[in-house]
Amino acid sequence: MTGESSDLSAPATDSNDWRVSVYLRLPGAAPWTALALSASKVKDELNRRLVRARVRLATDGRDVVFLYTNAQDVALAAEQAASDLLAEHGMVLGQVVVERWHPSAEQWELADAPLPADEAAARAERALLDAAETRVSLALGAAMYEVRVDMPSHRQAVELAARLAAEGYSVVRRWRFVAVGANNADQAADFEAAIRQQVPAGAQVSVYNQINP
Repeated sequence: MTGESSDLSAPATDSNDWRVSVYLRLPGAAPWTALALSASKVKDELNRRLVRARVRLATDGRDVVFLYTNAQDVALAAEQAASDLLAEHGMVLGQVVVERWHPSAEQWELADAPLPADEAAARAERALLDAAETRVSLALGAAMYEVRVDMPSHRQAVELAARLAAEGYSVVRRWRFVAVGANNADQAADFEAAIRQQVPAGAQVSVYNQINP
């Protein structure tokens, strides 16, 4: 996930997030650009142009600056405002694009890419994501996800690890902690649900993405 460099007082967004991605031709320009967009004069002008909404500014440390919003019309306004402001301040742009978060695929796509029209399409999109994550896990030789269980006692952890291993899970145990590997997000969710049925009160079960924590 990107590291935030500034906050323009945006409201919390949901799974229908929108963003404007500002790709810069000048190497190393992203931090400088983010600072310039955050400067009071620029920030005030951007907020004035957007009028009814705010955007959240972030940069991932590369030559890209992101403006996150919670609606398409705000994203389009941010795209125009950012382009105008950066041009006025002499900043070199490569490309400015509007993108939308696709929750099923768990990735950003261009704004004109349609969301899944129905449940079947959403499942198909999710299956593609699962397949892609599984390929990454297999290529790395390590599970992308991990279901971690913090057991109340060492003895219970030993018993759980043995039971899960006998059921075919890939298990690692460290004292009171038991970890089960999963190759994709859906598999991790299935494992988590099944393991929760086997642990006593007081055990803590969590899922972690090993690649993008």
